[in-house]
Amino acid sequence: MSEPDLEEQKKAVLPFMQRAQEIQAADPKVAYYCRMYSVDQALKFEKRAKEINGLLGAALAQMEKDKPKLGLDKENDRYYCEAFALKIFGNADRVDRAGRADLNTSKAFYASSFFFEILNQFGPMDEELLGKQRYAAWRAAEIRKAVREGRPPVPPPGKETEAAAGADLPPFEAGSSGSENWGASQPPPPAVGPPSAGVGPSGFGADLPPAQPAAAPPPA
Repeated sequence: MSEPDLEEQKKAVLPFMQRAQEIQAADPKVAYYCRMYSVDQALKFEKRAKEINGLLGAALAQMEKDKPKLGLDKENDRYYCEAFALKIFGNADRVDRAGRADLNTSKAFYASSFFFEILNQFGPMDEELLGKQRYAAWRAAEIRKAVREGRPPVPPPGKETEAAAGADLPPFEAGSSGSENWGASQPPPPAVGPPSAGVGPSGFGADLPPAQPAAAPPPA
């Protein structure tokens, strides 16, 4: 029997664990759902690499540690996580449209694409959120490319909505080349232990207050 493809499994699982570690101090509830999504992805593998099993065990241990303190309510937490994703995305988009995008802006767009992705554990995303997710992954790659080439990133044209701009972009894929594979090959972050100060080296969410739940749709 062939050995499991470690690199492919890491691409599917590790980015979500990294996002969880980056925001653990700022928002442990969203970090919990990032880990839950990564666990769900890992459990889909028919045969897991031993390294993935190690990450899976560490993620589950951290989730068990955090769970009693989080007041989880899956129905309301969907809107809570959505609000967090939109906040990170909106912060990056404002900087980008003001012509001040840099490497941190790219990382913020990239991170937000994963925060959108974890919403799928609550049910399929609507077209507007899917468009923003695709747009975020695309802008992350565009800005990073410009920075690498030593030129200022060109701000997006006009005020076209991100959802509309993202409609014609390729679907999001964790660890894809379109999202520049930020961090997929880096060592896994520690999943258990005291949360680190701040929100990771990218600075994309530094000093963020906990997300406020997005408004739930009115009852039918």
